[in-house]
Amino acid sequence: RPTNAGVSAASPDSVALDRDVNRGCDAWKTGHYSQAWALLLPAALEGHPVAQHRIGVMYVMGQGALADAAEATRWFRKAAEQGQGESQYSVGMRYLLGQSVAQDSKEASRWFKLAADQGIGVAAASLAKQYAKGEGVSRDLVEAYKWAIVASNLPDPNDGNNTMRALERSLT
Repeated sequence: RPTNAGVSAASPDSVALDRDVNRGCDAWKTGHYSQAWALLLPAALEGHPVAQHRIGVMYVMGQGALADAAEATRWFRKAAEQGQGESQYSVGMRYLLGQSVAQDSKEASRWFKLAADQGIGVAAASLAKQYAKGEGVSRDLVEAYKWAIVASNLPDPNDGNNTMRALERSLT
């Protein structure tokens, strides 16, 4: 469940904020986007990183708000700067693809590394690919293999195993 690392766990305000974020995330999962928006936006404005991430996703998908890549990036960055791993990955993808920011593979790898260090498997898999291609980082097949192993051992869906098998053909 989402928590707000920036607010004391004992604070009644933080308990209410976390409750609203949980309810907002549940509403989002069931497709009740206007309800999710109404619960998540106030929490995001209060600085809750999970709410900020979800608002970013809703802007990407046009759920509860018109699709707006720049707004999505703004919310992802707010959450990422607070250490929210999914948003760190999302910011990395924005830089990798040049979505509402200048394309910058080096900056993408920096954000992927931050997210991968928190156990975000898709970020570790993305980092493995960058090392394998020398995209934003120096080409390093051993480092690529390391991140592919990390990705393959994480529970979220990612292609770490495929990347690892492809790298095994190149390593001696």
